[in-house]
Amino acid sequence: TINYGQGVGQGVLNNYDNAGDNMWLMHGNGGGANTLTIYAWDSPYTITGGATTSYLTTGNWYNLIGVINAAGSYMYTNGTLTGTAGGFGGGTMNVTPASCLFGGGDVRYDFRRMGGAIAAVHVYNAAFTQAEVNQNFNALRGRFGL
Repeated sequence: TINYGQGVGQGVLNNYDNAGDNMWLMHGNGGGANTLTIYAWDSPYTITGGATTSYLTTGNWYNLIGVINAAGSYMYTNGTLTGTAGGFGGGTMNVTPASCLFGGGDVRYDFRRMGGAIAAVHVYNAAFTQAEVNQNFNALRGRFGL
């Protein structure tokens, strides 16, 4: 199962929910949900996002893309839109110089670690369109047998 907090993101080590020190998280929802949700913090430190993947099963590779912009947040599972939620509105994403990119767990908590594999992480400074999501998925799908 995907436990709460497992995934990827960018933030400050062991800051324990000081939103001003985190930029974004794509993490597991726990409780048997087997889903991931994308969140980000905008200025002045308001959590935004909340788009969620479809149900993920263990033992399978997935291409997961999370997008957040002013209009909304979007999660794509294998090139298909699987969840939408709110976006930044008029806010801007925080940029914290002390933050680091992390994968496999939630950098804020030592006990949130993933028992799985992440093959690649790409971070872009622009929100993908549906066509760009499909292009990305199609370029990588053969590598993982999708």
